[in-house]
Amino acid sequence: EYFDDMELASALQQLLSDADPFVASNAVAVILQHPHQLHFSSLIDSTVIARLSVTMEKAGEWGQLNIFSLWLRFAGKASEEQAMVLLRKSAAFLAHGNAAVAVAACRVIMALLTRFPDCTAQYDRRVSTSLTSVLVGTETSKETQYVVLRMLIGAVQEMPSIQPPLSAVMVMPDDKSFVKRAKVELMSAMADRQSLLSILSELTEYAKDVDIWFAEFVVSEIGRLCSRFAGIDATLRRV
Repeated sequence: EYFDDMELASALQQLLSDADPFVASNAVAVILQHPHQLHFSSLIDSTVIARLSVTMEKAGEWGQLNIFSLWLRFAGKASEEQAMVLLRKSAAFLAHGNAAVAVAACRVIMALLTRFPDCTAQYDRRVSTSLTSVLVGTETSKETQYVVLRMLIGAVQEMPSIQPPLSAVMVMPDDKSFVKRAKVELMSAMADRQSLLSILSELTEYAKDVDIWFAEFVVSEIGRLCSRFAGIDATLRRV
C-alpha cells in the first residue's frame, strides 16, 4: 500500500502542474478525497502554490472550490512567504459572483490571518465586505446565510475588525429560526461600549417577538451581555 501511495504521489505531482486547469483541479480533488491524504502533504510547496494560483484563474467554480479546500488545509503549515501568496491570490476571489467561492476565499484568508495577524489591516475590511455582500445577497440561500453568520461569530471573537455593519445583521421577517438565532448571537459578539446601546435597543425589540422560543433566546443573550459589561443596567434603562 505504501508503494501504491508513492506511485500515486508521483503521478499527482505531475498532474498538479498540468497546464489544463481541469486536469490540475481533478488532481487536487484526488488528494482531498484520498484516505491517506497526509502522505501527499509534501507535494504542496511554493512551486505548486504558484502553479495552482494560475490554475485558479482558468478553472471552473468546482475546481476553484477544490483548490481553496486544499489551501485551507495547507494554511496551518504555510511559511510566511507562501502565506503572502495565498492571501493575495485568495483576495482576488472575494468579490466572486458565486457565494460559495467567495466564502471559500474568506475561509483561507481568515485561517492565514490567525497565524499572521500583522496582515490583518490589509485584508480585514475586504473580508468583512465580502461576507456582508453574501449575507445580504438577494439570491443567498438561508443555509448559506447561516454558514456566513457562524463564520462571522468566530471571526469577531478572534479578529474584531472583521464584522459587518449592524444593519446587515438585523432580523428580517422572512428569516428562518436558525438564521434569527445566529444573527442575535452575532450581534451579541459584536457588542462593545460604543455599539452596546444600539444592539440592546435592537435586541429588546426581538424580545417581544411572538415566537416565544426565539424571544426567550434573545432574553438569554441580553443576560449574557449584562454579565460582560459592568454598569449595563443604566444602559438598559435608556433603551
